[in-house]
Amino acid sequence: MKGHKIMIVALIFLVAILGFSGVAKADNVSFTNVEINGHSYDNNTMIGVYVGDTLNINFEFFSGYYAGDVEFKAYVSGTEDDVEDEIEIEVDVYRTYEGSLVLELPDDMVVGNEFELILEAITDDGSIERLFELDVQLENTLEIYDILLTPGSNVEAGQTLLASIGVKNLGEEQEDVRVFMEVPELDLSTMTTLFDLLANGVSDDDDDDYKLYKSLALAIPSNVAAGEYDVLFSVVYEDGDEVVTESVSLIVNGGAATTEDVVISVDVQAQDIVQGRGAVYKLLFANLGSSTNAYTVELSDVSAWGTARADPLTLTVGPGATGEMYIFVSSDEESELGTQTFTVTITSGDSVVEVLNLDANIVEQAQLSGWGEVRLGLEIGFAVLLVILVILGIVLVAKKLGKDEDGEEPLIEEGQSYY
Repeated sequence: MKGHKIMIVALIFLVAILGFSGVAKADNVSFTNVEINGHSYDNNTMIGVYVGDTLNINFEFFSGYYAGDVEFKAYVSGTEDDVEDEIEIEVDVYRTYEGSLVLELPDDMVVGNEFELILEAITDDGSIERLFELDVQLENTLEIYDILLTPGSNVEAGQTLLASIGVKNLGEEQEDVRVFMEVPELDLSTMTTLFDLLANGVSDDDDDDYKLYKSLALAIPSNVAAGEYDVLFSVVYEDGDEVVTESVSLIVNGGAATTEDVVISVDVQAQDIVQGRGAVYKLLFANLGSSTNAYTVELSDVSAWGTARADPLTLTVGPGATGEMYIFVSSDEESELGTQTFTVTITSGDSVVEVLNLDANIVEQAQLSGWGEVRLGLEIGFAVLLVILVILGIVLVAKKLGKDEDGEEPLIEEGQSYY
């Protein structure tokens, strides 16, 4: 009887030891710290996040009496897509370990729905969890969902750029919203009047009040240099505390030059041309304007007695720079002798900036004198060209000095808004 009692006590003691051992394992395996995006959070707390956020989860884990592999998993409940990440760490008893997990929240999370972030440690003996309620908000209640440009993303200097900007409200009703349009590099800007946007789904109509298009216009000055510019669109709301921006690229082609912007000279007004042969006339361009201009030449009144062409076909000259173009003229074998006048029309864009009437004196081979006269003619031609270059240099320097003393006139024209 006494031995029976001793056996019962031993069994009770063994069960107690095993039970104590199991409880110890459960009690000692734990998360000691959890940080989400750099902030520590206790269990069952609420965390504010934005739709589409990235959650960087860093944790510390105490192994207690447990030794072996631990699977760590983080996931969000209440989403249509699987939002989860996991790692595995081999642990030893009475150690603290660190780990990191990353969750990408989807862009289609519905504000107002219930979402829960669960951090779980799974061992051979079971699992423990940390739970966090997610308060999901929209980082930007408004968004720019469309931008339409007229005449397009490629305009001529001097044209007006029209823009239609689609604005959508993804959250609660917003009052006193304004849209801005600007070209920072050109110091051009314009804006709409204040307007309101109802919350999505509040309007009786399908798409009238929570999303709409606003129209704006900017006049591109005619003297803007050709190039690529950024056009910035901004939607400002919440008393200016919230801003949504989008930008598009705009190609501006150089505006047409005027007669005040360019000086054009020719090295010689008239030349002798032997029947069946040709001559060259040199045109010199000096751009006195503040923008890059392209010049083209049209030749006329030549077909009756010969042919003519320009090289290059289009000449581009930067502001304050010079350029050269050559006119090659050839007479026919049977062309009529005597002076033939042809016309050189110089345009920039749609504007005619200069019209020159040049002479070609058609002669027979016998009428030409010796090399001495030819050489004299060439020397005179070079002398004339040198004088032209000096004059153009003086004009350019004088114009620059005038700007330095008096100050440049503003190049920016004020934008105009259409509502």
